[in-house]
Amino acid sequence: MSNEVVCPNCEFKPDPGVRPTIWCPECGKSFDPARTREALASISVNSFIGAASLSPKMEKFQETGDPAVFAKPGALDYDPSLAG
Repeated sequence: MSNEVVCPNCEFKPDPGVRPTIWCPECGKSFDPARTREALASISVNSFIGAASLSPKMEKFQETGDPAVFAKPGALDYDPSLAG
């Protein structure tokens, strides 16, 4: 993307020498929706993370609050009863 691009939403024009992005720093909209779709399509999400996880271990952690549910066999805090 060259710096001659003007935001179609707010008509912001990036300063020369500023690293170009796909998002307008003024309004947050895309400079070029087609290019943005292409860039975002290249990103893959393997699974939900954090509290949105569907992992049985994450569910158990949310129930108990015990981080030992993530311990692997042989770890000092490993508890077979918590293993998923």
